[in-house]
Amino acid sequence: MKTQALVIVDMQPGFDPAKDEKTIAQVLVAIEEAKQSDIPIIILELDNNSFGKTLDCIVEAVDLYDKVYFVDKSQNSGGNEVEHTVSTNGLEISEYVVCGVNISFCVAATVRTLVEEYDRDIVVLQSACNCDTLSIGRYKNREEVFTVRSIFSDSHVTLAGYPD
Repeated sequence: MKTQALVIVDMQPGFDPAKDEKTIAQVLVAIEEAKQSDIPIIILELDNNSFGKTLDCIVEAVDLYDKVYFVDKSQNSGGNEVEHTVSTNGLEISEYVVCGVNISFCVAATVRTLVEEYDRDIVVLQSACNCDTLSIGRYKNREEVFTVRSIFSDSHVTLAGYPD
């Protein structure tokens, strides 16, 4: 059985896609499922004052949960920071469930690092992702879905939670 952790990428007010109500709702569902399954939650924040800290509703959703880790990152990929957090805290994780923004930048870069440098298995929760370079998060046409699929074409990556 795979040991999972939820990774939430850049759900900060400085990113317009992070403020989308449907995206927020799906991230909150992912948080509740992680808490019910008693798995760690790693929240990545781009360490730049102009983007702000993680949205209050997400911070409130993980309040008092003892397996939550807020982690700063200084570049698009937070993969090294995720692995450092896991290692430093003695966690044994074999699969990451990833969501957040922007799916074609920071989410993709984080996934790529976790797959290529650490040989991890990944589940990308598309319904809990968003991007301002695609139609704001809802992937309303087949071309956009294929664009997302091509970003995550590695055999270690599973796409889940297809948008409506």
